[in-house]
Amino acid sequence: QAGDVLNPSRLLLTAKGERLARVVEQLFAEVEPSDSGVAWSLEPHWKWNPRKKSPKERMSVTAFSKYLACPFRYYLQRVIGMNEPEPERVEWNHRDFGNVIHEVLENWGRDEVLRDSADAAEISKWLEQSLDELGSRHFGEELPLAVSLQVESMKLRLGWFAEEQAKIRAEGWRIVEVEKDFELEISGVIVSGQIDRIEQHDDGRVRVLDYKSSKGAKDVVREHQRKYRLDPPAHLRAKEVMAPGGAIWTNLQVPFYADAFGKVDEIGYFAVGQDETNVKITPWDDFGEEEKESARRCAEWIVGQVQQEIFWPPAEKVAYDEFEDLAYGRELAEAFAEKGGLV
Repeated sequence: QAGDVLNPSRLLLTAKGERLARVVEQLFAEVEPSDSGVAWSLEPHWKWNPRKKSPKERMSVTAFSKYLACPFRYYLQRVIGMNEPEPERVEWNHRDFGNVIHEVLENWGRDEVLRDSADAAEISKWLEQSLDELGSRHFGEELPLAVSLQVESMKLRLGWFAEEQAKIRAEGWRIVEVEKDFELEISGVIVSGQIDRIEQHDDGRVRVLDYKSSKGAKDVVREHQRKYRLDPPAHLRAKEVMAPGGAIWTNLQVPFYADAFGKVDEIGYFAVGQDETNVKITPWDDFGEEEKESARRCAEWIVGQVQQEIFWPPAEKVAYDEFEDLAYGRELAEAFAEKGGLV
């Protein structure tokens, strides 16, 4: 109906009374996954039993959001190295898409002359040429059709970025460093990361930014904290994961940047989204020492959990589940041996 193939046509709803009720119930009934009744998901000897491995004494800043999302999926991906294979892929996936934009912006930011330019056309031309060269290195001179479309989409984004960058430079902000490596020691574990972009204003203010290439410009606070109406997932009920204001930490990346850099006047995202309105800086306006200290307490708790090898139970739902195929339509906990085979 109305061009949406998922909505039933009104012609199916012409019945009346009890018959209409039965039709509606049938049309909108929850469809059980086709594999949900397979025997292996119920028989213990058919359940997955991953190998046991102790975690390393190093973590990346992005690892913390993985643990906060789901401890068991963190173990599968970050400790024993399980990842979803894509042998027949002939285009960039969503992660590649972001990485490519990121690499182009990094290369541009390392050019100390060009990054100081306030000429949008000059910036845009350089970014487009860099993107074309990168595409050729990956796929050769003849790009697959899907990649060609992705490249054109990226060029639009980078063109809008160039316009925004020219305005930022005219306002007095100057890039002083890109991809700055840092290390922090948290409870005996080395945490490493990279700050995408460090700027300084003509008046001396310092700003730290992280590039984001999702479709829309995301709110920094919502990307790092979440409020639950009901009880949070079982693995997020420790007091250490509580953020100021009653929310729960879901990501610690930006607080880590502030912790590593020291005195920062402004911090946030530089969004490079899918349309012109979503290419902009989105700052964390109220970020301060309270947030920084709270995030470090949460990080110390996560390090303790990982070092004690506490990876169970898995979260019932995650935003993007790379391991859903292992569950065959059931919850991940049902598809694995007792406590994930980690007992």
